[in-house]
Amino acid sequence: MLELIREMGIESRVIVATGFAKDIDRNTIKTLGISVILKKPFYISDLKEAIEKALFRENQT
Repeated sequence: MLELIREMGIESRVIVATGFAKDIDRNTIKTLGISVILKKPFYISDLKEAIEKALFRENQT
């Protein structure tokens, strides 16, 4: 789904929540512009930290 969003030219910060983080390679992360990968299961505090990281990284570029 993220590939389709990027093909449409939509730029946004992306946090991916997955139980299969090991299956996502670094090239895919860069190509799709994933800001943060959140590994399931996670706590609300982990989500808060992921959001802060995504916002901070976006503001750095």
